[in-house]
Amino acid sequence: MAVMPEIPPPDPFSKAVDKARQRLSYTRGRNISVRALARAAGIPEATLAYSLSEKRAASGRRVDADIVRKLAAVLPVDEAGLMRAAQEAAEYRVREDDVVDPMAYVLDTVQAFYGNASIDQGQRDKVTAEILRIIADRM
Repeated sequence: MAVMPEIPPPDPFSKAVDKARQRLSYTRGRNISVRALARAAGIPEATLAYSLSEKRAASGRRVDADIVRKLAAVLPVDEAGLMRAAQEAAEYRVREDDVVDPMAYVLDTVQAFYGNASIDQGQRDKVTAEILRIIADRM
């Protein structure tokens, strides 16, 4: 008996596109195929099929942002939600909040730099002097 390879579970991006495509089909009263969706979005059919391929889900799906924008323009889904799903499918760490606090980002980055044991004291001193110079210039 042949062993069937296990089909990976659908990733957040393909789930979001499929759900939105089903809603679009429901509102139009007819099935909207992936091929018709590609035509409506102005995306080559092969490109969209490749972007939604189950085989790509196992290795972490990377979807071009332009494809996400074009799909969001024709599907009943907001672009931010579809973009978030694409980022999750690519296994990027996605913050829960939609707005990233720039101060928190800077503080996290500085803390990560100073917490890195592989950076020598001379480099730390240079960076500290540069940070203090920038702060002094802005005041």
